[in-house]
Amino acid sequence: MRTRGFTLIELMVSMALFGLIAAGAMTLVMSGARSQSHSARVDVAQSSLRAGVDFITRDVLMAAAGAATGTITTASGTVNAVRFDVAANNSSTAPDTLELWLVDGAPAAQLASAAGGGATTLSITYESGATAAFAATSTPFASYVQVCDANFANAVVVPLTNVSGNTLAIGALPGAGFAANAWVLPSRHVVYSIAQPFANTTMLMMSVNGAAAQPLAEGIEDLQVAYGFDVNGDGVLTDASSTSDEWLYNAAGDAAASFDITKLRAIRVTLVARGTTVDTGGQQYGARPAAEDRAAAGASDGYIRRVLRTEIAVRNFNLSP
Repeated sequence: MRTRGFTLIELMVSMALFGLIAAGAMTLVMSGARSQSHSARVDVAQSSLRAGVDFITRDVLMAAAGAATGTITTASGTVNAVRFDVAANNSSTAPDTLELWLVDGAPAAQLASAAGGGATTLSITYESGATAAFAATSTPFASYVQVCDANFANAVVVPLTNVSGNTLAIGALPGAGFAANAWVLPSRHVVYSIAQPFANTTMLMMSVNGAAAQPLAEGIEDLQVAYGFDVNGDGVLTDASSTSDEWLYNAAGDAAASFDITKLRAIRVTLVARGTTVDTGGQQYGARPAAEDRAAAGASDGYIRRVLRTEIAVRNFNLSP
């Protein structure tokens, strides 16, 4: 008995149906791959934003600790603990720079005896658990100390060169000096900025105590900083996106000279993250968006972008003793 096979027409129909099914399956696979790739790029951008904001928030909260007036004295003179008054730190056509003088509040010590102006050693007594923090002179966080009076009103910052038991070797102490029991705290000078250390990759950079800036968060293409001052003392920061409100650098043309650091109440930070590669979904995402006093710029370029803005209360100013 002869077994009947497929006809040519049946084979052609079967192959056509198989091709349609394969094409549909391939479309689904490619769509899933593009979606996964897009999600991965979004996750990278958002993770970079969160990391950057976490670091900046921590440091802003400790700015001016021990110096209630908001100013500190260094070997080169008196400076604001939050450097809003430095022209190079703000731009309406490029990323801003955030510059802070702050302390690490957990480890602390007090002067065991008075230290006069020009002193190069400090005799101290450690608070509980603080010995190791001061002894770690090889770490970036321990290369400066801040000395402030018992009322946390006046503060100076000096380089810390060595720790030997209860004696700190420092740079010459500026000013008139401090009485016994003045506070001694590990201090840092921190600068946040934007740089492009590699082709097509911008990063949020962090410099500590004058060391070379190091990458902190990948893909951050813009950092914009605005400063809120309670000029009229009503407890409300008026924001009209103009040069006549209580925010500095939220509008092009703002001048730092008209603001008093003792009235600084908040710092608003905006970070813009851009994907590190063009999105494979073929969508043409917009270019860098506007933020504070910097206008939007560029054409759609296929990179995804995410924006994160946070307002941080400056808590260490004008503290009562």
